Amino acid sequence: MKKINVLQLLTTSDVRGSENLVVSMVERGDTDKFNYFICSLYPVGDLQQLAVKKGIKCSSLGVRLNFISAVFRLWRLLSKYEIDIVHVYGFRTDLLCRIVLPFVKAKVLISAIHSVHSNCPKAVFIVDKLFSPFVDLYVSNSIAGAQFHQLRSKISKNKYSVIYSGVNMPVLNKDANRSLSNILDGSFIITLMAGITGEKGHDVAIEAFVKIKERFPQKEFKLVFVGKDFTGGVISELADKKKTSNDVIFLGFSDAKIVQEVMETTDVFILPSLREGLPTVVLEAMSYGLPVVATDVGGTAELLVNGETGFLIKPSDVDSLADRVSTLVKDEAQRLSMGKSGRELVENNFSLGQMTSFIEEKYLELYQPIKIND
Repeated sequence: MKKINVLQLLTTSDVRGSENLVVSMVERGDTDKFNYFICSLYPVGDLQQLAVKKGIKCSSLGVRLNFISAVFRLWRLLSKYEIDIVHVYGFRTDLLCRIVLPFVKAKVLISAIHSVHSNCPKAVFIVDKLFSPFVDLYVSNSIAGAQFHQLRSKISKNKYSVIYSGVNMPVLNKDANRSLSNILDGSFIITLMAGITGEKGHDVAIEAFVKIKERFPQKEFKLVFVGKDFTGGVISELADKKKTSNDVIFLGFSDAKIVQEVMETTDVFILPSLREGLPTVVLEAMSYGLPVVATDVGGTAELLVNGETGFLIKPSDVDSLADRVSTLVKDEAQRLSMGKSGRELVENNFSLGQMTSFIEEKYLELYQPIKIND
């Protein structure tokens, strides 16, 4: 059987949750059945560098604002590689595909839903529904995401499928050395791994961190932020203002080795986001046996079992974040128990292999009828 050419088309060339997930899935994909390509709408960035390191074909349309240029470049890309299936992430890029696909060989369009954005303009869902006949399937990584999108857009429920995100299970290193800059062996490490964008709750984390330090004056704490800063230093300035800059560590965009080192030395993982789809980073933290304190937004509650693998809190609730982390600071047995339960949950239900298999089954299911008709 001829291999099916699949394009994973993303909007940004920065590496965040969706971009990391796509690279991991392609790396894991069935190369006997599929030829995978990755492309971003925006100019070349960290995404292309990451893909090249892993031997994955990755390009860029090199466009931010010029929609007409993007249409032509996408048409040329789809034609050059004879793409059969396009799996697209991000509304602008999605809409671009719906305009171009009728004029190329590619006949299957899958639209990813990776966010629940309650403030999204109503016009977006009107346009989405208007062009929905060009979409073969909406794949959401959470039930909450699928329900939210369907309720707002009024698109038929038959066009939706939920496939949870997955992660690789790491081999735990019980003797991890805390060698990161400015981390002492006796420190209690609280980690937030997400791009600093204004919606991931880094400000809430710092406010809560101040309260936690005040409650345990004899204990050494470090707050570690892993992720590129898109705010121009706003959060760093807040840390200075709160006189915690010596204890807040900004690692920026980090490779897999640094991420592993951070996770292995972390005591509690937090994600106080204002909005999410299905935060893969929560799965990643649980896969390392970490208790997680996260906001109950989007599909987070579909991952985190409140009171068993961590705690769910309300968005922007500094006191609740400080209270829940403080509980885990005082109770090592609960930290370890929650971490163990979380790791077992991920291993049984959220593996990267399982996610990849489910998505590739959808590719075959959608492509084969078209192939037969042709």
